[in-house]
Amino acid sequence: MAAPANASEGTTPTPDPGSTNEYLFNYNGEAVTLDEGESAVFGMNSVPDPSAAGRASTEANYPGDCGLITVTASKGQYHYNIAMTCPANEFRGAFSITDLTSGFGGGSATVSGFSGTVTTSKLRNHRYSGTLTGASYFLGVQTSVTGPNNTIYVYNDF
Repeated sequence: MAAPANASEGTTPTPDPGSTNEYLFNYNGEAVTLDEGESAVFGMNSVPDPSAAGRASTEANYPGDCGLITVTASKGQYHYNIAMTCPANEFRGAFSITDLTSGFGGGSATVSGFSGTVTTSKLRNHRYSGTLTGASYFLGVQTSVTGPNNTIYVYNDF
């Protein structure tokens, strides 16, 4: 796929050669299979501010695309990276993992910063679902929230 025209599209970079792990990228009802090391990219949604019309300040939200979330799953871990296009100096949220094979919740890890790693339980041939939720802030004022995202990963790295 080509690079996204806007934040509501997903992209998949060149697959990692020789990989046998597969991931299901599901966005707005469209499913795409990703190979080991490929990434899914999700948009950050701006936070509406009705008082922001016609002025620029740290308390205003600027219209348009606010950034992209890249989620990559490999070696039993989810890696996320957030590239902001609107003012932001902080990200706070949670990364939730569910083991879809067993049906057990894998828990939710509190995350902060624009990149990080969260580990699955690394059970052979288990399918995991990972979701990042949270918001970005600029000088303490919320500027964006995560959009819908969910990355399915099958752990076969043994």
